[in-house]
Amino acid sequence: MLSLNLVSQGLKKEIKLRRIYSLLNSFSFILVIVVVVLAIILSIAKLILENNFNRIVEQTTLITRNSQGYNNKVRIINSKIAAVSQIQGEFSVWSPLLSNLAENVPDGVTFSYLKIDGGKIKIKGIATTRDSLLIFKKNLDKMDSLKNLDFPLQNILKENNIDFEIDADLAN
Repeated sequence: MLSLNLVSQGLKKEIKLRRIYSLLNSFSFILVIVVVVLAIILSIAKLILENNFNRIVEQTTLITRNSQGYNNKVRIINSKIAAVSQIQGEFSVWSPLLSNLAENVPDGVTFSYLKIDGGKIKIKGIATTRDSLLIFKKNLDKMDSLKNLDFPLQNILKENNIDFEIDADLAN
């Protein structure tokens, strides 16, 4: 069998070009459909991600608000604990000192003023006689809890009913 091709060269080119055009047209159509499907998939993914992001932001906002309240409560408690610690750190047991001081006060000596501030003590009072005041001074000198006793000379200038004033440092 013999096959004859009676189509002219120009027509052969045109048929070939139409076939290429048809393939390109189909490819373009498929490409457009794929792009549209991908655009739809990406849009849906974007919406899902935005919804998840908004939900997570909402949850973390609630957690942050709750933790802010707890943080403020913790700060308040910590400041109260620090204040109590400071008070306890500054606390001194005065009972032994006052007891020892009371034991060393002779008859005829009375206090009108007693101030313990920081590491110092100030005593003011009245002594009925100079001898009772000197005994009191000697007793204070013997006390281990007092040092640097300041006993002014004017305390012993009078013989009876002496207003005295004594300053001393507290020994630690």
